[in-house]
Amino acid sequence: MALTGRARADDVAGQASVVDGDTLEIHGIRVGLFGIDAPEHNQLCRDRRGDRYRCGQVASNALTAAGLAIDRPLYSKGGYAPAEAQAKRKQSGVWAARFVEPWRYRASVREGSRPDECSRGGTAGER
Repeated sequence: MALTGRARADDVAGQASVVDGDTLEIHGIRVGLFGIDAPEHNQLCRDRRGDRYRCGQVASNALTAAGLAIDRPLYSKGGYAPAEAQAKRKQSGVWAARFVEPWRYRASVREGSRPDECSRGGTAGER
C-alpha cells in the first residue's frame, strides 16, 4: 500500500472506508493501493453495446467486495501484468468494457473537462 499522506503503513490502523476503486481512507488518512489504478468515482465507461455506465462507481463497489482496477506499471513495475493479461484475455472486470485509463481521465478533469467528456473515446478495454 502507498500512503498519500506522510504516515507510514505501520502507523495506520483501523476501519477502512472505500474512497474509490484504488483508495481507502482510515481515520482521515487516504491510502492508495500500491501499483494499481482504477476508474475515478465519477468516471464513465461504455459497455460492449456502447451504452455508458458509471464504471467508477462499479470499481468502488468492487473494491468493497474484491477489487476492479488495472495495472499501473509506472508504480508496480509490471508486478500485476500477468493477472491483467489474464483479465484482458477473458474480458473480465473492467476489461469487459471500453474505458479511458484512469490517469488520462484525471488529467482531462484537471484540465477542466466534464466527467462525461473525459470518458469519451475510451478504447483500453477493446480487443
